[in-house]
Amino acid sequence: MDAEKIGKGIGYLRRRYGFTQRYLAELLCISDKAVSKWERGLSVPDVSLLSWLAIIFDTDIESLLERGTIAFPIRNHDAFLAAAGIVAAVAVQMGERIADLEEIATARDLIG
Repeated sequence: MDAEKIGKGIGYLRRRYGFTQRYLAELLCISDKAVSKWERGLSVPDVSLLSWLAIIFDTDIESLLERGTIAFPIRNHDAFLAAAGIVAAVAVQMGERIADLEEIATARDLIG
């Protein structure tokens, strides 16, 4: 895998869709710093994220890994992006609830 080529392709698609690094990161529930590292060729997306990137950018995994900045067709993603935003919001809420439960469990351990 060529990290630089993959990063350039992701950056190209992200800009073409008008996404910020932060917005793409929120869709994937990762940090914007991770997206920045991909685009600079310092790292590559985890294999578990490749299918999500392919869905977001309406392409396939092979194209993400091999095409670089060759033109990708753009389609309407409003419905997908709305659903992804809901999933990201739920993930944040779940993370907050888990943190609250862990805090309660820790407090109980300290008391009991």
